[in-house]
Amino acid sequence: MDLNRVRKNHIMVNVSLLISRLVELSEIEIPLTYNYKSLAMELEIDLKEYSNEEILKKYKELYGEAPIVEPLEYWLVSSWLAERLKIKREMVIEYPYLPYPIWGRETTGQLIVDDYVIKSIVKEF
Repeated sequence: MDLNRVRKNHIMVNVSLLISRLVELSEIEIPLTYNYKSLAMELEIDLKEYSNEEILKKYKELYGEAPIVEPLEYWLVSSWLAERLKIKREMVIEYPYLPYPIWGRETTGQLIVDDYVIKSIVKEF
């Protein structure tokens, strides 16, 4: 599988403006999340050996409250990609009234095919 095929078949459309407007109207809430990869790096532990909850607990024990991450972009993605993004500890939101999951992308200003997490998913397949 290559990057362009993932972009074409698994990343549907940017819905950032829609999500922002729905939040503004109090129609939806964006769940709070943490960058578990960054927390694990700061704790110097292997991300693969701990659940999100364990990482957060360890972080809070040592440093107090962990910084909350707010996505910079929102994208409709395929279920296939959403499952792989979850494995990579990316924010994926699923609303029962939307046909596709939403990826809360923590970066902006670069092409999706240049995103590290997308490249790492493609590399695995």
